[in-house]
Amino acid sequence: MRRKACKKNELPRSRAARYQKEFSFNPDAEHRGILLIKNDIEIVPEISVVHTPAHTEGGLTVLIETAEGKAAITGFCIIDENLNPPIQIKAMEMDVIPPGTTVNVYEAYDILLKVKDMADILLPLHEPGFASVKTIPTGA
Repeated sequence: MRRKACKKNELPRSRAARYQKEFSFNPDAEHRGILLIKNDIEIVPEISVVHTPAHTEGGLTVLIETAEGKAAITGFCIIDENLNPPIQIKAMEMDVIPPGTTVNVYEAYDILLKVKDMADILLPLHEPGFASVKTIPTGA
């Protein structure tokens, strides 16, 4: 199958970007397997998503049942320090640090506490320590 040639200074549009644009104009329509998730839902046995709008309205956290316990891959822009703040922050009676950009800072604080309580293994989406490892260490 041949690709269409692009005009000068034009990049080919990715299929995903095209579907995303189509979906944004008509989110109630079924678009090539895109599922609009409005509530917490089990995707397959032992993998579910929880609505966690801490950073954006559509934020989701993925929960996975593992042999070591329930793992949570956070769907908001945080690092480990947000979930395990330094003593100076805890001294201000803050158990977590909300993301820098939030939908609502008070709700974001509560959402981080909720995610921290629901999982045994926490995998912050933007944790730089995970970028240099092949597998996430047990008990991350």
